[in-house]
Amino acid sequence: MKLLSKTLIVLFFLSSIILTNCSSSDDNSLENSDPGNFSANVINITFDGATVDWTSANDIDGDTVTYAIFLENEEIITNLPGFTYTFSGLDPETNYAGYVEARDGRGGTSRAEFLFTTESSVIVMEIPLSVIEEETSNTCVGGGPGVTFILGAEVPKYEGTVSYQAVFSSVVVDGFTFPGKNVNWDNSSTEIANTLKILGSGDYFPIQAQAYINCNNSPNVPIVRSRYENAAAGRTATITITRS
Repeated sequence: MKLLSKTLIVLFFLSSIILTNCSSSDDNSLENSDPGNFSANVINITFDGATVDWTSANDIDGDTVTYAIFLENEEIITNLPGFTYTFSGLDPETNYAGYVEARDGRGGTSRAEFLFTTESSVIVMEIPLSVIEEETSNTCVGGGPGVTFILGAEVPKYEGTVSYQAVFSSVVVDGFTFPGKNVNWDNSSTEIANTLKILGSGDYFPIQAQAYINCNNSPNVPIVRSRYENAAAGRTATITITRS
């Protein structure tokens, strides 16, 4: 009888341990929560890339959250501790879908999806003509600077390997003809007399025409100024920008 009692006590003790372990295991599984909801946003889209950033996914368990990036269902990178990633080497004019996955290291995950379309590698735009008027330090009889008038268009500089073309149409103002002209250059170009000016901002100013009036002919300055301003008024140059 004593032996039976001892056996029952041992069995009860073992059963209690097993049940406790099972309960503890179940509790651990139930207690882990996925990282909280967060959002992703795409910025700085180019013809061959884009940058995605996202907000922090809060983990109520206090687990350290890292992030993985997926594009077109392919994992691109994992274990990112930060909140931004830049894609490169993409195809121009292509739709892309992806998501950022937050991971808590214990199997918990949440995700934020994003979509974007890369730009064309060729940009065509119409840019209004404008006139630059500069004093020139050349001296002449009687002293004083001359004035240079430059007719062209201000073209923004794009980073990377880029080529540009500006197409100017012929313009006739008060019987004076400004001939049509094509100007081609790239990001390695320097200033070219009567063809290309580089502005202080780093942008480009392809030139359709320019005129220098020395101080001996200063009465002609208002005439030439009016002629150039009228040539620019309401007209544009066609600018083609090709990125590779």
